[in-house]
Amino acid sequence: MGSLNPSLYIHIPFCKNICSYCDFPKLLCNSELEEKYISRLVEEIKCLPIKDFRTIYIGGGTPSCLDYRLLFELLTAIRDNLTVDSEFSFEANPESLSSEKCFLLKKMGVNRISIGVQSFNPKILALLNRNHTEKTVEKAVDNVKKAGIDNFNLDFIYGLRMETEDDLSYEINKAHSLKAKHLSFYALQIEKGTYLSNLNNIDKNPDQEADEYEFINKELERFNYHRYEVSNFCLKGFESKHNLTYWKQDEYLALGIGATSFYKDIRQVRTRNIFDYIKGKDIIVSSVKEDKEDEEFDFIMLNLRLAEGFELKEFMRRFNKDFLKAYEKELGDLKDFFILDSRVRIKPRYIYILDSILVDLLHFKAA
Repeated sequence: MGSLNPSLYIHIPFCKNICSYCDFPKLLCNSELEEKYISRLVEEIKCLPIKDFRTIYIGGGTPSCLDYRLLFELLTAIRDNLTVDSEFSFEANPESLSSEKCFLLKKMGVNRISIGVQSFNPKILALLNRNHTEKTVEKAVDNVKKAGIDNFNLDFIYGLRMETEDDLSYEINKAHSLKAKHLSFYALQIEKGTYLSNLNNIDKNPDQEADEYEFINKELERFNYHRYEVSNFCLKGFESKHNLTYWKQDEYLALGIGATSFYKDIRQVRTRNIFDYIKGKDIIVSSVKEDKEDEEFDFIMLNLRLAEGFELKEFMRRFNKDFLKAYEKELGDLKDFFILDSRVRIKPRYIYILDSILVDLLHFKAA
């Protein structure tokens, strides 16, 4: 994978309330479990065989729902045992991003915050079971700025049937007015077992969703947010370095329940059972060494999510083969969708149908 330090992901599964669309490993806040979980995380941090990381990302769940004392304990363990080269990110919900926590995050080296907004529309927020308002978001952003952290992301969800183009326009204009450096717009995915999966006629059809995506692109371009990944947009120079680790298939370690790591060609998945995790019992539920064929598949699939795609020489370095020759037949059939020079990338107007292009390029069945 090269000489870059790996990245580190730390999962905090606790939430004050469970969002109706969420399929991540999570559970309701419980002070006793939180105490034991953070203690276990601190032990793991201290025992990590690697101390220097390219990026660190604390995600969830809702990391910001931890009380000040436990957050201090976690961040102190990171500060005292690890170093981070560039980006130290922290996920938060607006209602739990207090001024005190923001100043603590800044003091402990966090330099990027990702805030889960999802929408400013009260009806959509109620459907998603989100526990904040537009005013809450404004206050959270103000707390972040006053603490001296100017690099922050706002997350949004689109594709709900009740959402209008006017709603989207308002959200984009509002996000710009808050001076967000980075915006994420994720199409609604209704996952099995979530509350939304029990409801009918919630999401829009694919054509409507595609129209919304194009609208989002055009509106964000007006404010100089460039799309660098299918769902992610930023002002120049504010791409998420941690997420680029995943998309470029670089190495990363992971701590906490349900977290996945990819290091030295081994992909490990951790237990979702918090009691096993706290006891240190059967933490790794899957550990698979990826062969070159799997790595190649993942490399192409992930890198083509990026507007810049990948370099032909990087593909050659990793897999010792010429991409243009290896995929000559497929590229012949799909030539209208690609830009091929020293890099391989999807033409901007086709990136929304990336999944169907990948099905034909990599010969796997669509989900």
